[in-house]
Amino acid sequence: MKMYLQQARPRIAGELGIGPDELAGLHRRFEVFAGLQAQVDWGDEGAILAHRGIAKVYSFHMTLS
Repeated sequence: MKMYLQQARPRIAGELGIGPDELAGLHRRFEVFAGLQAQVDWGDEGAILAHRGIAKVYSFHMTLS
């Protein structure tokens, strides 16, 4: 990844019309229409309900755009 970014930074800076040193801390925004895309993650929450007899708790996290 580091090698790719070393090569890509000057190109990206040129596209944005700025110097390569100005790219530090910048992120390209990725925008879509509201509700068009979602990010989904699964989680293993461990034994947070073990005292109630539930050995495992899993979670489903969904974030809409």
